[in-house]
Amino acid sequence: MSFLTLPDECIDKIINCDENKPKDLYKLLLVNKKLYRIVIPLLWRDPFICESIFLKYLSELNKDEQKTLIPQRINFPPTQSYSRCAQYLMKLNLHSLYVACVKLLVGNGFICQCDEFRIVRSVISSIIQMLLRENTKNLKELSLIISKDVPDYPDISVFSSSQPGISNLRSLHLSFENTPVKDNVRIFIENLPKLCSNIREMSFIIRNDDEEITKLLISLIEKQLLHKFTLKCCSASAKRYIDVLGSQKELRYLQLKELDFTRIPENPLNTVSQQCEKLKQITLSDSHGIFNDHNMNNLLDTLGLNRCFNVTTSPDLINITRIY
Repeated sequence: MSFLTLPDECIDKIINCDENKPKDLYKLLLVNKKLYRIVIPLLWRDPFICESIFLKYLSELNKDEQKTLIPQRINFPPTQSYSRCAQYLMKLNLHSLYVACVKLLVGNGFICQCDEFRIVRSVISSIIQMLLRENTKNLKELSLIISKDVPDYPDISVFSSSQPGISNLRSLHLSFENTPVKDNVRIFIENLPKLCSNIREMSFIIRNDDEEITKLLISLIEKQLLHKFTLKCCSASAKRYIDVLGSQKELRYLQLKELDFTRIPENPLNTVSQQCEKLKQITLSDSHGIFNDHNMNNLLDTLGLNRCFNVTTSPDLINITRIY
């Protein structure tokens, strides 16, 4: 039997394995129409891996989206909006978008130094507008790595003015490597509860505890029905997050790292373990205060003696797994 005579579903499984890189998939587009039809949704669901994909998105910018780039004297590929690759977008990683943009512009001589963000910001803004212009109902995962080396994105007006935009997100990953967090990022987080209400998985990495950011993130958590939550924040108070997570009835996985449990007078996980009946696993690591004798005894009394949990401990890690 020829490979191409297999059902589309089988071919999809074969070429979608982890060993196949995006650049390899891109080559399959040139084989024949059948493979082109199968590969396109796979390739464009998580874009910005190779320059060819980035150029394809530039070719789909309409005249309004090109306006901000015309003063930068960027030569656009021939417009090919008929392919509508944006409709296949499932994962939007703004850091990958930024890296792909810088590589393209440096390689074509538009920017010579990494601190020339004016053109980078314009290109990123135009690409995001195009991605959210239409057919974005498949966008399920958004990742932002905010650092001092990254230009001022996201532009909240782009996300909030597009329909459905990011309203169908199921996974959100925020990483703030630089503090203080820029004002436009704060505005973005503040507006997220209005834009998204169906997020199932959240991951926050914050270098230092920030009172305002903590309030905004807690407000965002309250609006969701989480299945998985991960937080890494140096010296942040664990109590505030645990209090709000106790109301998450669908929570399955909880991972907390580098938090401060010293200000919690009693078992910090009592509320979560009792109210989150679907909770399967809790992982605590590199945190302050959770390993003192008082908290440890309360923890084992609550989770160990009722025989519903298996508790394993090490000098810097507690792993709690529900037994079924």
